Amino acid sequence: NGLKSDENYLNLSIEYGAIHVELEVFIGIAEMHTDAVNAMELYQNANRALKTAMNPQYKGNGCYYKDIK
Repeated sequence: NGLKSDENYLNLSIEYGAIHVELEVFIGIAEMHTDAVNAMELYQNANRALKTAMNPQYKGNGCYYKDIK
């Protein structure tokens, strides 16, 4: 189980009485020392991964920067 095995792992479907809400969550992940050497580079690479995860053509809601660099 987890982010790589289930593309909807982070999503929630919530029902409360007659109210039904769907929450779609996206995440971009970058690792310090592997994907970046300082905080700014880490942020930028995580943001690139997030933008990839948000792309409708990308399968899944989470993206690791190491998979797209």
